[in-house]
Amino acid sequence: MKKHILSYGLAAITLTSSLGQAGTFHVAPDGDDAYPGTKAKPFASLERARTAARQSKKSTVVLAEGTYRRTKTFELNEKDSGTTYRAEEGAEVRITGSIDVPSRVVKPVSSPAILKRLLPEVSDKVLEIDLHAYGIKDFGEVGPRGFRRPYIPAPLELIVNDQPLAIAQWPNPGKPGVRIGKVLDRGSITRNGEKPVRGGVFQFDTDRPARWAKAKDIWITGLFQNGYADNTVKVKSIDMDKKTLTTVHPHMYGFSSGRSWNRWTAMNLIEEIDLPGEFCADEASGKIYFLPPAGLEMGKAKLTITMLKDPMVAIEGASEVVFEGMIFENARGMGVYIERGANNRIQACTLRNFGMVAVCIGKGVSPDPDYRHAFTGKPVSRELGSWHEHIYDNILFEREAGTGHGVVSCDIYNIGEGAISLGGGDRKTLTPAGNFVKNCDISHFNRWDRTYRGAVNIDGVGNRIAHCKIHQAPALAIYLHGNDHIIEYNDIHHVMMEGDDMGAFYMGRDPTERGNIIRYNYWHHLAPAHMTWCLYFDDSGGDSSQVIGNVFYRAGNRSSVFVAGGSDFKVENNLFINCRKAIEPQRFRGRCAPIFKERMAEVNYNKGVWAERYPGFVDYWEKPRPHNNSFKNNWITNDQDERFVNPSGGDFTLKSGADNGVAEWKPIPFGKIGLYVGDGRTSLPFGKPTIQTNTLIFEDELEVKLDVPKNAEGLVYTLDGSEPDASSKRYTKPIRLTKTSTLTVRAVGAGEHPVLSPSVSQTYTKISRENLVAKINFQPSDKAAPDGWLSDDGSVYKKHGKGIAYGWSKDNRKAARRRGKVANDLTDTLVHFAAGNQWQMELENGKYQVVVCLGDSEFHSNKAVLAIGAKQVVKGEHLQAKQFRLLAFEVEVKDGKLTLSSDASTHGPDLTRMNYILVEKM
Repeated sequence: MKKHILSYGLAAITLTSSLGQAGTFHVAPDGDDAYPGTKAKPFASLERARTAARQSKKSTVVLAEGTYRRTKTFELNEKDSGTTYRAEEGAEVRITGSIDVPSRVVKPVSSPAILKRLLPEVSDKVLEIDLHAYGIKDFGEVGPRGFRRPYIPAPLELIVNDQPLAIAQWPNPGKPGVRIGKVLDRGSITRNGEKPVRGGVFQFDTDRPARWAKAKDIWITGLFQNGYADNTVKVKSIDMDKKTLTTVHPHMYGFSSGRSWNRWTAMNLIEEIDLPGEFCADEASGKIYFLPPAGLEMGKAKLTITMLKDPMVAIEGASEVVFEGMIFENARGMGVYIERGANNRIQACTLRNFGMVAVCIGKGVSPDPDYRHAFTGKPVSRELGSWHEHIYDNILFEREAGTGHGVVSCDIYNIGEGAISLGGGDRKTLTPAGNFVKNCDISHFNRWDRTYRGAVNIDGVGNRIAHCKIHQAPALAIYLHGNDHIIEYNDIHHVMMEGDDMGAFYMGRDPTERGNIIRYNYWHHLAPAHMTWCLYFDDSGGDSSQVIGNVFYRAGNRSSVFVAGGSDFKVENNLFINCRKAIEPQRFRGRCAPIFKERMAEVNYNKGVWAERYPGFVDYWEKPRPHNNSFKNNWITNDQDERFVNPSGGDFTLKSGADNGVAEWKPIPFGKIGLYVGDGRTSLPFGKPTIQTNTLIFEDELEVKLDVPKNAEGLVYTLDGSEPDASSKRYTKPIRLTKTSTLTVRAVGAGEHPVLSPSVSQTYTKISRENLVAKINFQPSDKAAPDGWLSDDGSVYKKHGKGIAYGWSKDNRKAARRRGKVANDLTDTLVHFAAGNQWQMELENGKYQVVVCLGDSEFHSNKAVLAIGAKQVVKGEHLQAKQFRLLAFEVEVKDGKLTLSSDASTHGPDLTRMNYILVEKM
C-alpha cells in the first residue's frame, strides 16, 4: 500500500511540474493510472488522462493502439474545453461498449430441449455461448419500437468479426413477410387516445407457428397499417386451431390487412436459426445460440457481446473538444452525445454497431408512456426518447445543442435507429446554430427501427449537411424540421427502398419551417416502389424551400419532387434523368389550416425578426394558396443522352460546349458532389465496376468492355465464376469471349494491400446454330422481332412462323412492354409474368438447354419467380433496373411441351419480367 501511494505521489509531482505547458498525455491499454502519462509510461484510463488534461488550457490526449472498454459514459464538461483526444499515428484505437468472448468457450448445443427446437438441418451446426459465465444477466428488450415510439436501446447483440449477427427470424431476410389475414380486433388506436390499451388480433394462413410452441419471447415486426409506420410488438398468444395471433402492444393506427405491405415477420426465435450469421439470445437459459457466418474460422474469430446502454461519450458544456481518428463501436445505446458549448468535433472516426444513434447533438424528451402521435414531455439529456412526438405540439423546442459542432469525415454504419440527430438553433429568434455533418459516409442505419429515423434528422435553425454519402436504407435519408438549413453536395442512393407514402427526404405540415436550401445533390437509384418520392414536402409545408441544381436519376416511383400544396417554392435548374415524373405540385390542403394558424401564431410570423427574415410570409392568409411557386429551367432527359460525359459510368456532367436546350441553364458542379479527400479523410470509397454489353448470348465470340468506377485504380476479373482478388487478372483491354463464361469483376484500389469493391457478375452463354430450335423475343406487336428471332406478344398458345407452336394459357398481350431505354431490343422489351398464367412451347420429347433472360430496362423487380416444369429455378430474386439475369437450364421434355410458370404477385413491382428465351437440342 505504501509503495502504491508513494508511486502515485511521485507521478503527481511530475505532472504538476509541467502544468504550465500545453500538455500531451498518453493512454494505452497496458498503461497504469499511477504513471505520469508519458509515451513511455502511459495512463490506463481516459478518466486519468482527462484529470491531467484539465491542468492545461489546451491539451492533447494520445491513445495507443488497442481496445478501451467502456462500462459507463466518458463525461466531459466546461473544464475539458480545448482538449483533443486522438489516436496515435497509424494506430487502430477502439472505444467499445462490449465484452469480448474467447472463441474457446463456444460449444455445440448440448441441451436436448434446445436441440428439439432447432431445425433438424442445422441442429448439429448451431453453437452456444453461456453468458451467465460472464455475469451477463441483462439481455435487454427487443421492443416495442418503431414509428412514433420512443428511442430505446437495442437488446443484447452478438458481434462477430466486427459485424452484428442478425436476430433469427421467419420468413428469412429478403423474403416477404406473412400477409396479415382477416383482422378480428385492430387493437386500440392510440393516436386517438383510445383506452384501455390492447393489442391486435388477426388471422394468418401458415402452419409455421406450430414450431414455436416452446418460445416465450416472440416479437413480430412489419408495416401493420400504413406503409410509413413500422412497428415491432410482442406476441401475446398464437392459436393454431383458429390460426390467430394476438399481440401485447397496439399499433398507433391499428392493425390492417389487404395492402401488399401489410405483413408480419416473427423474430427472436431459436426455432428459426437457419441462416449463417443468425443468432438468438435466450434469457431463460442464459445463453446465445448462433449459426456461424459462412467461412468463419472459429479459432481466429473475434466475438463480442454488446452491453453499454448509456452514451459512450457525453460532451456537455465544453467547447473545442476534438475526437479524432478512432473507432467507436459495439454498444446498445448511442455513441457520442453533445450538449451546449461550441465548436466540438468528431473527426475522421468510425462509428459502428450502435443500437440507437451514432451521434446526438442536443437534448431529447422524456419517453411518452402512452404511445401517442403528439406528446409534451420534459427535456432530458443523454437520450432522445420522444423527441419526435414532442416537437409536433412544441415547435419552438430548443434542444440546447450549442453552436458550431461538427461530425466530419466519419464512416458511420450498422446503426439501429438512424445515424445522427442534428439539433441546434433558436426558432423563436431564428438564431442559427451552425452545427454540421460534413464529408461522412453513412449507411445501414436502420437495423432496428426502419421509418422516420434517417441518416440525419436535422432540426432547429441554420444547420448543414454537406458532401456526405448516404446509402442503404429501407426508408428516408434526411428528415427535416426547422429553418434555414442547407443540404448540399451530397450523394444519396439506395434509400427509401421499402414502404409507401414516404420520401428519401421528408418535411411538411408546417409553413413556419422556411428558408431551407437543397442544392447540388445527386439523388439516384432510390424510392423504386409503391407511392414513394425522392423529395417529399408534405401537407402544404416546406414553404420557401429552394431546390436548386440537383441531379435526380431514377429517383422516385411516383415523382421526384412532390410539392403537396406549399408556397414560395423555387425548384429550378435541376436535372431529371429516367424519372417517372419530375415535379408534382398539388393544391393546398385545407384541412391543415387550423394547425397552421396555431403554429404561425406561436412564432409571431408577421412581427419582429420573422417579418424581417420572411417578408413574403406576413400576408400568407391574404393570398391564394399555393402561391409564388417557381418551377423553371429544369432539364428532363434519359441516360442515353450523348451530351453527358460518361452516363454509363454515372458521370452526368454536361460535355463542354454541349447545349441542353434550356435557355437559362447554369452548369451543375457534378464533380464536386459527394465525399472528398481532406479534413481527415485520406482516401475515397469506390463503387462497383460497370459491365458494358448489349447482349448476354453469342454464337461465335463476344467482346465485353468494362468501366472503372471513379476513385478506383483498376479492375480485376475472373471468367469461371470465382471471386477475384488483388492477384487476379487485370483488365487492360476489352475481354474477348469464345465460350460460355461467367465474368466476375471487382474494382481495386491502389497500394500494397488494396481495397476491393463488391463484385459484379454476369454469365454470357454461347449458343450453337446447329442445335438451335428457337429464339423467341417477348415484345409488343408494334414492330418486327430482331433479325433471326421469333416474337411473342403475349398471345395465347398457337402455331407461329417455322411451324412452331408456343404461347400463353391466358391472353397476356396487355403485359407486353417496350421501354425505349436501351439500344438492344432483346432486353428493352418484355412480358410481365405472374401467377395464374403459363407459357408453353411444343417440342419433341428429349433433352434441351433452355436459356431465359429476366429483367427490365426501366424498373426494378422485387421478387422474380420462375419455374420450368415442376422445378422452381428463380425464387424471389430482386433485380434492379437494367440488371438482367441470364439463366441456362437442362430440361427433359416428356409430354411434348416445355412449360414455364410463375407464382409471382400481380402487384407491379413484384412481377416477373421475361425478355427472351432460347431452346437448344442437346
